[in-house]
Amino acid sequence: MVTQKELKQLIHYNPDTGLFTWLVDCGPGRPNQGDIAGRTQIKSCGKSYHDVCINKKRYYAHRLAWLYMTGEWPVDKVDHDDGNGVNNKWSNLNAATNIQNGQNVRKRIDNRSGCTGVHLHQSSGKWQVYINENKIRYHLGLFSDFFEAVCIRKSAERKHNFNVNHGQVRPL
Repeated sequence: MVTQKELKQLIHYNPDTGLFTWLVDCGPGRPNQGDIAGRTQIKSCGKSYHDVCINKKRYYAHRLAWLYMTGEWPVDKVDHDDGNGVNNKWSNLNAATNIQNGQNVRKRIDNRSGCTGVHLHQSSGKWQVYINENKIRYHLGLFSDFFEAVCIRKSAERKHNFNVNHGQVRPL
């Protein structure tokens, strides 16, 4: 794996823009000094990330940004606060566990109620509220009033330290 020292000799990271640029010419037919480093790729889930190839190995740009700024590889995940996998501004990146990363996901495209964790319970005709924490689903109740159901869900998100952007409509 590339070290911070090697990384800083090859590319420059601008924490305000989140962009990497080459500090060296990479050879004929390859990027030149000053070119934007890397490419945007679309994962099978449809989400986009930026990656950079260094010494024939591809690295996610958000992980390289972490190494560049801290001198260490991230222990677990690097979460994009706004959920945009190509926005690698330093102010948008946070160290996160798998669980914390899951507490900052966009609203699913198959969500019909408009609020993550709230759905219409078919047999009762009431709004059922739940939250997942550490792979356990907690049922928070059935409510006749949609607004009350959403308030209960949002309160549970705050209690369990979910990201404020969790469940919002965001770009892939």
